Amino acid sequence: AYSIILIIIFLINFFKLKIILNIYFSSILFWAILIMAVITSIAMAVHTLKLIMGTLNEIGSV
Repeated sequence: AYSIILIIIFLINFFKLKIILNIYFSSILFWAILIMAVITSIAMAVHTLKLIMGTLNEIGSV
């Protein structure tokens, strides 16, 4: 009976660990996506600024 209790405790802990790991990995995935989105938006903003500056320089040089 004692070994059965140990197995049950082990399984409960295993499932807890699995849930924690799932949350951990999904949060890593979430943060990775978020960081990628931020980097992409910054890159787009920089690109847009460069285009605007280039246009202004062309207007200024005319």
